[in-house]
Amino acid sequence: MILLPIFYVALVISVGGGVYWHATENLTIITAGKSGAMLRGLAYLAPLFAGTIGLIFLTKPLVAPRGKPRHPYSLDRASQPFLFTFVERLCDTVGAPHPERIDVDLRANASASLRRGFRSFLGQDLVLTIGLPLAAGISVRQLAGILAHEFGHFTQGGGMRLGFVVHRIHRWFARVVYERDAWDERLERWREESSSWQGNLVLACTQGFVWLSRKVLWLLMQVGLLLSAFLSRQMEYDADRYEARLSGCDAFEKSMVDLARLGLAEHWAMSDLSQAARAQKLVDDLPHLILANLDQIDARPGLAEQLREDALGGEHHPLSTHPAHRDRIAMVRRENSSGIFTVEAPGTIVFDDFPALCRAATRHHYTHQIAIDLAIYELVPATVLAERQRIRSTRLHQVVTHFGGVLPTPLQIFTMGGKSREAARAARTRVRAMAKEAAAQQDRLQELYEEADSIQAMLSIRRIDPESDVPLAEITARRDSLQKSIAVQTAALVSWRECAVESLYAVVQREETAQRNNQAHCGEALLAMADIWEDRRTLEARLHEFLALLENEPGNRAALERKRHSTACKIYELLGGIHERLEGIAHPFRDEDQGDDLVSDILPTVPRTQDVSDLIVATQRAIERSGSLSIEFLAPFVPDDEPEPGSGERA
Repeated sequence: MILLPIFYVALVISVGGGVYWHATENLTIITAGKSGAMLRGLAYLAPLFAGTIGLIFLTKPLVAPRGKPRHPYSLDRASQPFLFTFVERLCDTVGAPHPERIDVDLRANASASLRRGFRSFLGQDLVLTIGLPLAAGISVRQLAGILAHEFGHFTQGGGMRLGFVVHRIHRWFARVVYERDAWDERLERWREESSSWQGNLVLACTQGFVWLSRKVLWLLMQVGLLLSAFLSRQMEYDADRYEARLSGCDAFEKSMVDLARLGLAEHWAMSDLSQAARAQKLVDDLPHLILANLDQIDARPGLAEQLREDALGGEHHPLSTHPAHRDRIAMVRRENSSGIFTVEAPGTIVFDDFPALCRAATRHHYTHQIAIDLAIYELVPATVLAERQRIRSTRLHQVVTHFGGVLPTPLQIFTMGGKSREAARAARTRVRAMAKEAAAQQDRLQELYEEADSIQAMLSIRRIDPESDVPLAEITARRDSLQKSIAVQTAALVSWRECAVESLYAVVQREETAQRNNQAHCGEALLAMADIWEDRRTLEARLHEFLALLENEPGNRAALERKRHSTACKIYELLGGIHERLEGIAHPFRDEDQGDDLVSDILPTVPRTQDVSDLIVATQRAIERSGSLSIEFLAPFVPDDEPEPGSGERA
């Protein structure tokens, strides 16, 4: 990996030298003779222009502005005396140098690093960062083990510094290879606006040269990453031994599972926070909100078990910087250590006034990390958002329980005739009896949809690049076959859906459910969700196609960019259409504190920028939230005599 900058410098010098040599030694191309002046001028200027632009593209990361500096939330010994003593005693136990600074942040993780980057390269100037959600979600025994893991990195003096250099080199190369800016857009625009074949030829050569140079650097970067990933994995194994020997093998395994749980809870909390921000509100204690979402995860046995399986399993990947979880656990089990620190207490006990620290760190995160002007936002207690999420999760759990664990697509419940309560109970029994088969059919239908989306993406790439090795006739036949299979699988679910509608007796016994104030609104919302469901399916397909176009680099780059642009425009159009069709539909469970008076308020807004990542995130959230809403709106129609869940469900 250290040799990569040498290769890079050699490439830049070679390109620069080649451009200079061509400019000075090949002037005779222009001066020799009088005939064919245009072609000779083109032969001289095209390589000169392409080489110069390519050289600019190769060197612009050297002069690009540095990223915004971090503003960590640092602690001092006066405010957190026990924490500093605790950390220093752990360092002494594992034989690691003391950190010069202790920071806290809002991630469910911990890390060790050089405090001032290259300026701390030769000394013991280290910084320890502790995620407050991590401390809140695990025991002090687990926290001590995870900190011992980080202190293990402190002891890897040479390895840690080498890893730092490797990481910086890789990050810089990633910028050279992947970063696109106004220069790329300008070059593409010049080619589109060029009306002469001479100009198109020069610009095509330029784009080809830029593409080739980036591919060469990409290949070098992959080789370097392969070697550096091996080093990183060995360092992780070594740090794992420190953790296991301090807190024990059992605590290590539990920490692996808890980190997965906290990671998902953090993701959910960010979604809740984003929704609240749309109403100009922010939570005052983000770690508290993450813990509230952790409770929702633990309330779902199926999800909790799946997270456990993922956390204790995993497959090895040559480019991964961390070993597979199962390999790490196998290594730790060979240590067969019960640990020397076995105190079982909340991880928060090492902090003084943990709630106040969380609120201060949350405010610091808003103002310094994501640069939010708190003057235009209202900080609301985390308990408010947590209780709102608990109620919503309870509704989802009731619906899922009613249907035997199968998540139905929007049901147009007002299309059925009157049924007796007994008939509804009988239908509910049939729904649950058919649940296993219906779930398998839904899974199969989803698999068919995903394969159909992949086939459609392959067809799009094939149309862009006719010379590709995609077998057109074969995939076209497969697409037609999939469409027939989807129709058959959809028909197979009709009887289950009919029983599902019949089981909701509340809609035909309205005089008994008049107290359900939101029933009418839910019925209207369900009809609206059913109305946009086909667009939601199309949105899934377009997103799949768009991601495939981003991952592929066929030879005809101009056609690829046009196809990406047209697909993005269709996604924007679909998102806008879904918002427009849901506009004015009252949200049945609206919360004035959250500002979600309309169903459309729950969905992410259509991005105003052309940023690809913003578009992808907004589309994914629109798909996820519309599916969740279609289930939640069924809650008022679920019979009162359903077993009351002790906790919530999240879709």
